[in-house]
Amino acid sequence: NKGNYKVITSCKGDQTCWTSGTMSYFTMGVYQGCKDLKADADKDKIVNLSELYKYTIDWVDDHICSCKDQDAQMYPDGSTFPIVEY
Repeated sequence: NKGNYKVITSCKGDQTCWTSGTMSYFTMGVYQGCKDLKADADKDKIVNLSELYKYTIDWVDDHICSCKDQDAQMYPDGSTFPIVEY
């Protein structure tokens, strides 16, 4: 581990990634966040890892039952690594 990697996962290892049909809610949230730069919180035309993580966890929370635990994970915290640029 040299720390030169970025990670975003749908849930903790002991949790289930909830799905709707053939796609997970997490994947739908990532897609929605990248689509039309919806996750671009600072409006710089770049969706970075932290922005995408925040958007996605909020999107998942809004779309699955609160009785279902799904806690997305990200490494490193506060990463500004660009995911999508326009």
